[in-house]
Order: sequence, then structure tokens, then C-alpha cells
Amino acid sequence: MEGMPVGVLGALQFATAVVAVFVPLAAGVYLLTTVTWTLGQRVVLRRVYG
Repeated sequence: MEGMPVGVLGALQFATAVVAVFVPLAAGVYLLTTVTWTLGQRVVLRRVYG
């Protein structure tokens, strides 16, 4: 990588760290949202049809 400036390599390392932090966070938010939505649907359907 002789054509790349040193600053770009440092930025890439920082970007990797940011992705490593936010991907698990996004997965957790997705799971929380999905579980909450499913429970809400079950409550509504149980009241309507149960």
C-alpha cells in the first residue's frame, strides 16, 4: 500500500473500530424491536380472537 497516505490508514482503523461497536448494537436493537413487536401482536390478537 505504498500509494496510500498514512492518514488514510489511520482513518480505516478508526472506521473498523466504529463498525465493530455499532454492528452488535444494531443487532441488539433489531432483536429488541422484533421481540417487542411480536409480543404486541400476540396481545392484540389474543384480545381480538381469544
